[in-house]
Amino acid sequence: MRRLIALLAVTLLLAPSAGAANGSLFTVSPTSNTINASDPDSIASTSTTTTANWTISNGNKNTNWSLAVQASASTMQNCTQVQVSAIQVACSSVSLGSCASPFQLSTAPQTIATGGASNGNALYQVQFQLSFADSWSYVAASSPSCTVTLQYSLQVQ
Repeated sequence: MRRLIALLAVTLLLAPSAGAANGSLFTVSPTSNTINASDPDSIASTSTTTTANWTISNGNKNTNWSLAVQASASTMQNCTQVQVSAIQVACSSVSLGSCASPFQLSTAPQTIATGGASNGNALYQVQFQLSFADSWSYVAASSPSCTVTLQYSLQVQ
């Protein structure tokens, strides 16, 4: 069995737009994820779940939000033969919004989920999975781990 282990070290980037509602405490957890590429003939899951949380204070129905992710480089550190497009991002749940369609990671910002603010104060949560699209297409590496830094941006308008 060939294995490719990727440690996804997360860097947060909070980028509210002009005129945004008051926001606080934008977090993404866990701050690092490990995805083990397994035998594609097995049924074992090779994805990991990530959760983004934030609050919007004094929101109104005319306030919209968008959560996006992008990779800091086109290939993984320590495994330059592996493109970041080997990682699929798939939204699984959203409070007060909707999931975007699954996509392959890239260096351009891509939307995970969008929604609208409710009146008053609200807690928002987006859960999504990171997984290898085709784990058998890449040379195995376990030490050092293949890594990629992800940047998340939350736009509130």
